[in-house]
Amino acid sequence: MRIFISSVVNGFGRFREAARYACDTLDLTPVMSEDFGARPYPSEQACLTEIEHSDAFILILGSKYGYEQAPGVSVTQQEFRHAVALKKSILVFIHEEPAEPLQKIFQQEVSEYHSGFCRVKFSAPEELMHHIIKNISRLSKQQNACSADEFLHKLGATSRDFHGHSRQYEATFVFAFFPQPGREVLLGKKGSHQDQIFMNLCQAGLADMRSGYQAIDAAHYTGLDAGKTSVRLYDDGLISVKASASSDASSTSFANWYVPPTRLKILSQACYALIDSNSGWCRLGLEGMEHAVIEEPPADTHGSFSSGTRREVCGHVDKLFIPLTEGAFDEWSGIVIQKLQRKFGR
Repeated sequence: MRIFISSVVNGFGRFREAARYACDTLDLTPVMSEDFGARPYPSEQACLTEIEHSDAFILILGSKYGYEQAPGVSVTQQEFRHAVALKKSILVFIHEEPAEPLQKIFQQEVSEYHSGFCRVKFSAPEELMHHIIKNISRLSKQQNACSADEFLHKLGATSRDFHGHSRQYEATFVFAFFPQPGREVLLGKKGSHQDQIFMNLCQAGLADMRSGYQAIDAAHYTGLDAGKTSVRLYDDGLISVKASASSDASSTSFANWYVPPTRLKILSQACYALIDSNSGWCRLGLEGMEHAVIEEPPADTHGSFSSGTRREVCGHVDKLFIPLTEGAFDEWSGIVIQKLQRKFGR
């Protein structure tokens, strides 16, 4: 993997060497102007050519704007724009120090480029080296991850493993997690995972300890059915969950047709507890929403319920997390629930 290092050169040597060391540590090839040697064309053109042949672009910004190739356009800025035009993966690292006026404008341009892989601030060479190593590792995971279509195909191939779970006219919460990069998981002896999963479900209020569970073991997956919650674990690390999304307020008329947003949040948090990887594809969604609405059940237990029949009865949102943190997942799940409310509310 070739990594182009872009920054001013004069007075920035210790930071450029930190970037070089970070690449060497990861067994990557740093592409730096200091190493170009004699070329039959101007050095600026050599840089643009090397960007074209690089796999990623690292931009390190300090206080100095640098040499202007044309009025108001520095060499570094030209390199950045060339990388953007080529749709390269761009990692930006900004030194925390006061910047020249033109450099402030350049930093604003970089900040407004939302397709970049990351933007990180640093203060010392060692800190820069740490950030580069961490973010290149994340970039590598992203580039090696399966596509959204591959994730969708994977989920489609496992849908039959929940045969008999769904109940007519009952809204179903669906969750899936597929670790990336892919990996092989040793499922172990039959029944070796179910007890812990069941305990997690009970602690989250998604299963009843007194009711127990039915263990599920097949050639390529294991799991359990516990009341209205089913979990499947696969030998490639995929986790898939289906659970009743309906209100448990049994005293309320038409309780099965109410899907409380608070329950969706609880279900999402419980599913996050099953994840044992720090990067991967996630899915949250609902099925069986032909008559149901996302709404807290009314306090009046004798009220009436009205909802038209929908043509679209399911909705899903998928996202690749690199990295996956509890905070990022919690924020995303809240956004997904809002989207589902717009789709299935009234």
